Amino acid sequence: MKNIFILLLIIALASTIMISKDTGGKNLPDNIKIENNNLVLNGAGVIKKFFFKIYAIGLYLPEKSNDPKKILKADKAMSLKMHFIRNDIDVAKILEGWDEGFKKSTGNNISAIKNEINTFKSCFKNNIKEDDTFQYDYIPGTGTRIYINNQLKATITGMNFKAALFGIWLGEDPRDDGVKDKLLGK
Repeated sequence: MKNIFILLLIIALASTIMISKDTGGKNLPDNIKIENNNLVLNGAGVIKKFFFKIYAIGLYLPEKSNDPKKILKADKAMSLKMHFIRNDIDVAKILEGWDEGFKKSTGNNISAIKNEINTFKSCFKNNIKEDDTFQYDYIPGTGTRIYINNQLKATITGMNFKAALFGIWLGEDPRDDGVKDKLLGK
């Protein structure tokens, strides 16, 4: 009986270890659920600036894909989850980063989504601290929900905005080519 208990304990511990991925010291779950959509971790990486780790990021999709163009065009539920590693990041630097990212992901043509970008940027008011989380959930027919530390800050409609936001990491000129490959499971 004791051996059975030990075996069950080992199985239980092994299953809890396998339900998340350690990325940059932060755990990203293998699966998440948004609305009625089950999403799987497609890939994860760590964004760095110089030699400093800034945040871990994971891409969640209904099924795994390594085709960034299909992901950006897909009108399917998906999510990007960011977990900050670095402490005390100036919000002004984050806003500058968003500006640069949106310009790159739209080929410097942000005019069509200028209002949506402004709504998005208005969600970020405080300096970023270690263990802060950002999550961007795209839900067809609803739009992109912006969460900061699990609190809904805005819902931004439109596929163009979703493609531009996800394009920051998955587009032709991504934030980091190596992290793009990791998000795509390569």
